[in-house]
Amino acid sequence: MAAKHEGVSESDIEDCETRLCFLKPGPEILDKKENSDSSLTEIYRVKRERGTTLRSLGDGVLSVGTLGIWNVVGTPSKVGVEQ
Repeated sequence: MAAKHEGVSESDIEDCETRLCFLKPGPEILDKKENSDSSLTEIYRVKRERGTTLRSLGDGVLSVGTLGIWNVVGTPSKVGVEQ
């Protein structure tokens, strides 16, 4: 999906379980430091896919307006369309 559109969807980032998966869409590294316990802290900027904010707002309105029914019906249908 990221190849068709400019930017990355929030669900693509949320689904990542490894650092390599997160780095695949090409986020911009803003800051990087090694902590005293040898762990690494990195801060990135990821360009969000256009239309995500409007879609999220619409989902919120539908969720409240239908008392949560939209979450049960809409989420599986959106996943099917996005794949």
